[in-house]
Formats: sequence, C-alpha cells, structure tokens
Amino acid sequence: MSKLVLSFLLWVQPISALLASEHDTAASDVSRNVSQTASVAETAAEPEIVPAPETAPETLAESNDPVAETKVTETVPETTVVTEEPSVSAAEVVVPPAAVADETAASVVVPATVSMIETAPAVTTDKVIPASPEIVATNFLKASKFELFAGASMLNFDYTEFDTNGAWLDEENGWLPGLLLGGTLYWPGNWYASLELNYYFGDVEYQGQTQSDDPALSGLYITSRSDADIFDTTAIAGYRFSAARVYAGLGYYFWRRNIHPTMTNSGLRVAGLLEFYSWTYALLGFNAPLFVNEDSRINLDIRVTRMLQAQMDVDFLGYGGYDNASLNLGEDWGLRLALPWTFQVSTINDATITIEPYYYRWDLNRSNVAELTVNGVGTGSGVVEPQSETRNLGISLYFRYSM
Repeated sequence: MSKLVLSFLLWVQPISALLASEHDTAASDVSRNVSQTASVAETAAEPEIVPAPETAPETLAESNDPVAETKVTETVPETTVVTEEPSVSAAEVVVPPAAVADETAASVVVPATVSMIETAPAVTTDKVIPASPEIVATNFLKASKFELFAGASMLNFDYTEFDTNGAWLDEENGWLPGLLLGGTLYWPGNWYASLELNYYFGDVEYQGQTQSDDPALSGLYITSRSDADIFDTTAIAGYRFSAARVYAGLGYYFWRRNIHPTMTNSGLRVAGLLEFYSWTYALLGFNAPLFVNEDSRINLDIRVTRMLQAQMDVDFLGYGGYDNASLNLGEDWGLRLALPWTFQVSTINDATITIEPYYYRWDLNRSNVAELTVNGVGTGSGVVEPQSETRNLGISLYFRYSM
C-alpha cells in the first residue's frame, strides 16, 4: 500500500508544478496544497516495506483424516452268475450243483467285473468402531469379484480290477473327451469359494475274462467296448495368502459303466453288465506358484481326497433273471496333482487361458457280499465287486474372465 501512495504522489508532483507555471494567478491555497503534497511525497519516499506473512496452508489433519474402516475378518465284469448260464465274473463262483450249466446247451457267460459267490466395512468420521455381527454377515455375503471359467478336457482313463490274490481280472483303458464349467467368488479379506463341474463321456476298450460255474467256461479271455459317463463335481472354500492358497471342500463322483455283450474266440456268447459307481469325498488342497512372469505363471496344485462310503449298483440286464444288487465299496484315500499354466490374454475383465495337465489316482476295496435275488427271493448265491485301482491322466484347456 505504501508503494502505491508513493507512486501516486511522485506522479502528482510534476503535474502540480506544471499547473503552477501555467496558472501563476491561481489561488494561494492551491499552491499551499501542492507544496503540502510534495512534502508528503518526500516523507513517503522511503517507506518501510514489510513483507506480508506467508499464509500457512490450511491443514486438513482433522477434516481429511482417512476414514476409519472396520476390517471384517473371517477368519463284470465280475458278475458271477450262479445259474444255468455261465456266470458274470472272473472272481469266485460257488453255486449249488443243480445250477451247473449243461455244456451241451447254448452257453452264455458274463464278463468278469463283479464276482458271484455263494453266500461391508463399518465407517466413522474420526475413529474405528467395531463392526456389528450384522455388518460382518453383510460384508461376507457381498463378494468383491466373480470369475466364470469354461473349457474342454481329454482324460486318459485307466481302470483295473484284481482278484483276492492280486491276480489280474479285467481292465478298461481309453481316451474320454470332457467339458468343464465353474465359477469363483472372491470376498474382501482374501476369502474365496469355487464350484467346478466336470463331465467326461465316450467309450473305452474292455479286456477281461469270463467266469462260470463250469471251469471249462471260466477264465476265457474276452474283449469288448464299455460306454462311460463320468461326473466329477467339487465345491471348495479357501484363503489366499500373498501367492499361495489353501482350500478344503467336498466332491461327488459318479461313473456309469456299460459293458457291451460280446463273444469269445470260440463263439461263446458273453452277457453285458451295467454298473453305477458313486461316492462323495472330502478334499484338502494347496496351490502355490512355481514360475511367474509378466504374462504367465505356472502353479503346483496338490489335492488329497478321502472317499466317503463308496457304493456300486449292478444291473444284470436280464441275465439270469437276477434283481439289481447294491454293494458297499468302503472308504479310501486319493491324490490329485496338477500344473496349471495360465496366460494373460486381455486386461479387459482379467481374461486368461489356462492349460492344466493333471494326474489323479485312487483305489477301491473289495466289496461286501450281497445275496442274489430273483423277484425278491434269495437264490443262495451272492455277488461281490473285486478290489480295483484307477490311474487317470488328463489335460484341460479353459478360459477364465471376471464379471
């Protein structure tokens, strides 16, 4: 302000002098005013300039404190048929003498697979408030991301049955195409849950042997085809650490096995069998990266399974007039290993493609003995499923994206 006054006065002074020279008749009071103005200008020539204090930036410490959040933490097959016709399986067959088939009659035997024997976070303005149970439940149900995945698979199916002494009875081998579909929900706090459906279908080669009450008709080598429909479904929940994951869940396995009728090399007819295997299983898994770069990663996935009350149902397809039978296959452990190789294909919706080779195995125990019946009446003979092992290799290709 002082600078402005000084500049104004210095500008006024020469103008006043000019007016005085042109109007020497001007009133004396005007001259006095001009001289007073000059005097003021002289005294203001050296004003004291005091720099204005810098205004400290307005602090927002209180008003802009980060909003406090309450973090919610949660934490045949072996069918031994005891009847006039030669039996279904290559395990033991014990039949009443009257049931022995007449070798001169047209004989029918069955492949060996079952054996028949006699008998949202809470928010406050300036402090953290513990979240109520209602808020915790709401946040847990509100997922932060959903991923959908779908693809195709090829399964090299390998199944073998053994007699009580470990001798080979029959086996099925072949490639089965498959489809997979699933989804994963992610929650705040690194929790997630996933549902996966796998379906394999097709037919594989059956190799086995006959079993009959007549020793001459038992143990004959046969080949056939077997239709297969396999459903394998898993539901898991897990927790993500910085890179690794741990998870647990339940699964359900179902296998429809339809062994076609066939003939021996000598022209003897062999009956077919229809079998249904099913069980639930518990699982515990671990997934961790082995190799990671900008565009891809390879993980190791290890999964241990525990079979829970496996069961098998047998349909003799009219052979011998026998009713369907149910067998208990017990419980056993299984193992699955996989190496999913994932590529980033687009940043839009986090789209990725995964190639996943895998291997899994399990064993089934020899079943209990179930009595064979005809129209609900016992026959004095029984059926049993031999012990078996499954060793499957496969590869999946699937596309995953966020919604």
